Amino acid sequence: MLRLGSVLRSIQLSVHSHVARGYARVSALPSRVFPLDQGQTPGMDVSYCEDKLPTDRTVGRHYSKSSKDDAKKVVKEVAKDAAKEVTKDVAKDVKKVSKGGDGKDSKEPPKLIEKPKPKEKRIKTFEIYRWKPGDQPSMQTYRVDLNDCGAMVLDALIKIKNEMDATLTFRRSCREGICGSCAMNIDGINTLSCIQAIDTNVGKPCRIYPLPHLYVKRDLVPDLSQFYAQYQSIQPWLQRKNLDREIGKAQYLQAVEDRDLLDGLYECILCACCQTSCPSYWWNSEKYLGPAILMQAFRWVIDSRDENTDERLCQLMDPWKLYRCHTILNCTNTCPKNLNPAKAIIQLKQMLVGMKKKPKPKMQADQLFPS
Repeated sequence: MLRLGSVLRSIQLSVHSHVARGYARVSALPSRVFPLDQGQTPGMDVSYCEDKLPTDRTVGRHYSKSSKDDAKKVVKEVAKDAAKEVTKDVAKDVKKVSKGGDGKDSKEPPKLIEKPKPKEKRIKTFEIYRWKPGDQPSMQTYRVDLNDCGAMVLDALIKIKNEMDATLTFRRSCREGICGSCAMNIDGINTLSCIQAIDTNVGKPCRIYPLPHLYVKRDLVPDLSQFYAQYQSIQPWLQRKNLDREIGKAQYLQAVEDRDLLDGLYECILCACCQTSCPSYWWNSEKYLGPAILMQAFRWVIDSRDENTDERLCQLMDPWKLYRCHTILNCTNTCPKNLNPAKAIIQLKQMLVGMKKKPKPKMQADQLFPS
């Protein structure tokens, strides 16, 4: 079939080339010019064609019957020549195909292109924690072909929910590691399922649990009510002493050097991966604020635009809120955004004991406000 198609294409090209040469010969015929009728304007010479020969007057020129007859004769001769040459080309191509495609005698039929072999299935086992109110917790097994699945763990969870078990419950939103909704424990590590690649070792099952040491609402959905309440307790917003004069009037200014101090702090997405990996938080989650909350507290303490630094530090002077941190560093090791909560906690401790002070602002924040 492939060689027959090539023969047909060659025939088509030959016909086009012969017809083009015929038109060139016709257009080379001399035009016979006659005087213009009154009211007509001169026009360009028109090439003759067998099917479109003008019979009546055209704008600017008349054509005689002898010119028409000459054109018809030339077109007929061109058609005969084209037919002869095309016939020869077809005979040659048919002869080649019958002899194996290269003009040599061959008893073997032409080889057909083989279809690509289908990929072997890569079946990966996922063991997922399942629980709903009134039932006993259990691990449920699902088998997923990695050839028909995305590269991330969240892709596998969505595939399982859409195609295998619609009752599987989990949180997800952005799928870009920004919102922090899909935080869970995957193969013993707290991380975001949307940026955690599936282990391609099909012999090793992937075990998925909700974030540890938190109450579970259902399946992979933890209860983060206490976490958000602790976050609210540090008052995570800009605090100024004269809001009545400033609010809604202009923007607060900040020097580049002061802004650089916030790098590594403001990127926190509150996914609670570090919070739930801290043994101190496991033991005293009701009193100890945890690494994520303390890092956000330091983010507002060190902000040059904030004027409530002393009150923020006094709020943390508690044997439980801050000093339950024993620098185990699980928080830093597990953070999916590669932040360092342990470093922020150490700097908070230094500021509380007077070893370190908040640097003075390089730029006055309220310069644009009316005095």
